[in-house]
Amino acid sequence: MKKEKLPRGFWRAPNGSLRVLIRIKGFPAAVRTFKLHADTVSDRKRQLVEAELWAAEARRKLYGGDAAVASADRAMTLGDALRLYAREGLSSRPANRRKDTLRIEAVLRDEIASRRIASLTLPDLAAYRDLLIHRDFERRIRAAIEAAEQSQEGRARQTRLRLLLALRREARRADGEASGNLRRQIARIESEEGIGPVARTTISNRMQLINRAMKFAAQTNHGVPLIAGLSMPASSPGRTRRPSADELEALLSQGAVEHPLLPFLIRLAVTTGLRRERLLELRTSHLQDLSDGRKAIVFPPSAGRRKRTGIIPVTSEVERTIMETAAQVGVRAPLHQLAAMDVALFPVSGNVLGHAWRALLHRLGIADLRFHDLRHEATSRLFERGLSAAEVMSITGHSTSEMVDRYSHYSSALVLDRLEGREGPKSPPEKSVSDKPKMGARINSVAGKSPEAAALIEDISRLLERLAALHG
Repeated sequence: MKKEKLPRGFWRAPNGSLRVLIRIKGFPAAVRTFKLHADTVSDRKRQLVEAELWAAEARRKLYGGDAAVASADRAMTLGDALRLYAREGLSSRPANRRKDTLRIEAVLRDEIASRRIASLTLPDLAAYRDLLIHRDFERRIRAAIEAAEQSQEGRARQTRLRLLLALRREARRADGEASGNLRRQIARIESEEGIGPVARTTISNRMQLINRAMKFAAQTNHGVPLIAGLSMPASSPGRTRRPSADELEALLSQGAVEHPLLPFLIRLAVTTGLRRERLLELRTSHLQDLSDGRKAIVFPPSAGRRKRTGIIPVTSEVERTIMETAAQVGVRAPLHQLAAMDVALFPVSGNVLGHAWRALLHRLGIADLRFHDLRHEATSRLFERGLSAAEVMSITGHSTSEMVDRYSHYSSALVLDRLEGREGPKSPPEKSVSDKPKMGARINSVAGKSPEAAALIEDISRLLERLAALHG
């Protein structure tokens, strides 16, 4: 193999690392080691370029009288990079900043935050990823232990779950054939007890945050490794949980015990398909006029809103719920008057209503139901009414057809019913807001200011006609 030619003061270690030594008379030696992340020609070139840039900058600073150049960058830890990113690099969106700040605080509590950032490698981040996966499994298993009923069967399940915890800890220490046997036992118990795979998003969000912080630190600090190629857990299948009729009736009848606004939040979630954060933002000024006196919920554009929101037709059930919610917060008026006002329908923090939702589920003994599942319920009902995927997406705000594929079996069943001359399943009939004739194409002046908004609202007008026809 041809001997590698390196600049003076550069030395290649047997493991591929590149060590650089800068000596200038009258100053302490500056030393830096650059890791080789992959033994490829391109990565060796990248490593050499980083080393040469650092060497040139180190000489410039030393000649300028900065004797601390050698230790300053090397002393930076991952925790320092995360704090720097928290101060200067986080997104300007308030919701995203809060989430990333909490993730940073969580990483800072772990041992990896004290590691020198220049020494981090791909195996280090992979080990931290595995630690997060292990913690998430333990958290879910402990939650299942606490939720088990205090009966003979429930106590037997608690025993099996505790065995599962012990086996997972033992598997982390074992290797070879012993590790394989333990993992087979773990897989069998998890299958029997319904313990699903780890949530990919939770792990991925934290690892991506570390990667962004390291990239941000690399803009102003030499020697920060840019590590790529870290694999993530497989994506979990999309949830298809829907509340049963009895569960929904119990949630609506008992919700006010936990919070007076909770039943209205649940009703609107099921009838509009809005996400919880959009429901909490809902104001009566978001009610826009369509032709013939009908209305739709249209959220104004927002730079801080990452996820798309559809245009929701105001059916008679939605109208009743909005009026009753406004009355609950102290404003009694018909819908057309409410639309001229700017009343916040849920003037309460998401944390308060989230706590009330969890307390309600616990009190009713309803398991494995999330508030977002109510959005699934609303989307499923739209398909059951015979709307196409494109029409459903215009209401729910799903950005791609793949996101509504999990509901496709409803539309497939309807197509089969029609081919065989049968009536498909329908939701309980609901009278339309207006009994006037078919709408015209004219859109009010508010929508007319934006051609895109006008087109969308006109589509919703046609959807309202279809819903009215289906209910007829």
